[in-house]
Amino acid sequence: MSYRDPSDKLELLLQRQLHYVRRSRCGVRWLPWLGGVLLILLLLVQEWLLPDTLSSAQHSLFVVLAGLTLTALLYLGMTRLAQCLDKILQGQRELLQLFYSHPLPMWLQQQERLLAVNQAALTLYEVDVDQFASLSEQQLLGERLAGDENQPDSLRVLTLTQRDVPIRLWDVPLQLQETPSTLRIVQDMTAFQQAREAIQERERRYRQLIDYLPDGVLIQQHEYILFANPAAQQILSGRSSATVMGLPLWTFIREQTVPVDQVLPNDGRYMERRLRRLDGTEFDAEIASTPTLVDGKPAIQMIVRDISEAKALRTRLTDANHRLKYLSGKMLEIQEQERKAMSRELHDEVGQNLTALKIHLQMASRRQDKPVDWQQLVDIADRCVQQIRDMSLMLRPPQLDTLGLQAALQWHMDRLRGQLPERSSLHVTATLLGLSDHIQVALFRIVQEALNNIIKHAQAQVVEVRLQHRGNHISLDIEDDGRGFDINANNNSNLQGHASPHHQAGLGLISMSERAALLGGELQIVTSPGLGTRLHVTIPMHKGAV
Repeated sequence: MSYRDPSDKLELLLQRQLHYVRRSRCGVRWLPWLGGVLLILLLLVQEWLLPDTLSSAQHSLFVVLAGLTLTALLYLGMTRLAQCLDKILQGQRELLQLFYSHPLPMWLQQQERLLAVNQAALTLYEVDVDQFASLSEQQLLGERLAGDENQPDSLRVLTLTQRDVPIRLWDVPLQLQETPSTLRIVQDMTAFQQAREAIQERERRYRQLIDYLPDGVLIQQHEYILFANPAAQQILSGRSSATVMGLPLWTFIREQTVPVDQVLPNDGRYMERRLRRLDGTEFDAEIASTPTLVDGKPAIQMIVRDISEAKALRTRLTDANHRLKYLSGKMLEIQEQERKAMSRELHDEVGQNLTALKIHLQMASRRQDKPVDWQQLVDIADRCVQQIRDMSLMLRPPQLDTLGLQAALQWHMDRLRGQLPERSSLHVTATLLGLSDHIQVALFRIVQEALNNIIKHAQAQVVEVRLQHRGNHISLDIEDDGRGFDINANNNSNLQGHASPHHQAGLGLISMSERAALLGGELQIVTSPGLGTRLHVTIPMHKGAV
């Protein structure tokens, strides 16, 4: 059972006692009259209805029965009265027990005379019973707080020896022995005051936090703005000095023909919208809203972020990334052109000059009389010619320009036959006709770098290179059964979220990944220690040019 204030239960017990007293009075008052009426009726029945039919013995019996009936009625009435009195006594005991053991301080008084006081009151006032009886009205009731004079249960301040206690006082009027009395109940409001101060402090901190937030915070009710923090005021007003408080929300919505509940989200998710400031300027914003209550009525709390600068910065970063990507592609293209020119220059010019030197040395050796180790000079020239030829082929194999990608790959694997495992193979099932020069060069360089890594690090027995079509993509797979490596040891974001290579070959794999990315493709590495390595590259066919 819940009570509106601490005196309700006491009033309920008092009403029960009054009810029992009234019932007892009613039984005592009407019982003799009822017995007398019944006795008179019995005598009348005897005299008027049966005057001649009853003998003296029967008449005596009739009187005895009437007396017994009256005695039974009196007994029942007295029993009922005794039950009511027991109820009254039991209720009085409950009332006294409640009074003395109640946790709220209370005392009972008639005018200025103290009748009873419970232990909670003695504890609160820090006195015993005799000292409590000597306390003045001012000491018992304290002082009413300013501004609460018109409230009967207003807060008061009780001044004790070492502290001031906020209290709330209830006066319950009673009638004891037909004398007006008063039951006074006191509630210590210290915990209530502390809780209220804690709530006020939290509200102050919350308000301070809201005021310092860089995002705008709005509360709107019935499409009108009830609250706006400084950031929201600055975001929505712009250069205007007018306040946004009290304005309709649709004032700031660009799509004014669309209902507000369809423009603004209501599930806490951020959505991008075009808004209009009070000064007429428009801006891009992110808005999130959630339902709330204001004074018990439904409202909506919104977070507004001005993302105009962030969006412009993101656009500039995207443009810069595209420019860097374009420059990177151009750099690789220029690098390939330089390699091609250097290869041609080494092969056509330097190689021819060294060949001429070799021929002249051979001719001079035949004409020279003095002993000269001409063969050593010829051998040196041969080695120079071979080294220059190898460098030329490494820079730009002529097969790539004349015979195509498949011939260039097969030539390159044949060149490395002494360094690669015996079980090394090339499988080409893709149609390479029509591939742009950019794709062919990228695939050749990726295979070149991958085979170099296998020779240096893999210690493999089997190497397979597969080139095939997969839909609108061309797929390159390079797989070995070597020692592999830990894919989580050095995670490299440049490999499209897949594992990084050994640190010795890191730059080579980054170069491979960049070549694939510039063509819109992707490079993936699947490997584990002791289980070999599989390198998978996919490049879209329509991305033929950077």
